[in-house]
Amino acid sequence: MITQIRHTHPSGFRSGEWADIKAVVPGDGRECYLVEFPDGVTDFWAVGDPDEPYEFRSPVPTQETKP
Repeated sequence: MITQIRHTHPSGFRSGEWADIKAVVPGDGRECYLVEFPDGVTDFWAVGDPDEPYEFRSPVPTQETKP
C-alpha cells in the first residue's frame, strides 16, 4: 500500500500536488520523507515539521481497468 502526501501551504514545493512517499530517510538532523511525483521529480520533506503542513491519503486511489 502506498501512502501519498501533499503540501497544503501555498508556498510549499508543488503545493496541492500529490506525491508518493517512497521512504523515510535521515537528513540534516531529522527524518525526512523521500517523495516522488508522477513525473519522476523527487524531493525530501521534513517529518513532523509544524511549519510544513501536509495532507496524507492512503491507500492511493487506482483507476479501474474496464474490459
